[in-house]
Amino acid sequence: MLISGKDVLQRTDDFEKHAGSHQLRPWQWEFLLALDGHTPLGEIARKLGIEMPVAVEIVTWFDEQGLTVIRTLSFEEYRQAKVAEKPFARAEEPSANGAKPAAAPPPKANAPAGSIGFKIR
Repeated sequence: MLISGKDVLQRTDDFEKHAGSHQLRPWQWEFLLALDGHTPLGEIARKLGIEMPVAVEIVTWFDEQGLTVIRTLSFEEYRQAKVAEKPFARAEEPSANGAKPAAAPPPKANAPAGSIGFKIR
């Protein structure tokens, strides 16, 4: 199974039936219960301090045990989700509070080429 940090996983509908037959370490239970069907795998792993290769390995095992599934979207659901996203603001656009990003000061007129505009004494 190919898994990305952008994938969203969720516990299966019959999770509790399958979970009762497993013994996991506390961090594995914490990780498994964090798979909420909304938060990307990479974000969960980062918040819990789990390296991505370990996260991928364990969710693969969870999937094999019938504990989790990767959440998928129909094309229409994907389009609706993309429309709802806000694009990143470009550097020249004002921020949310209306302020423009600070620009670097221009070099001094008499400064040599490549100079950063101040003298070292």
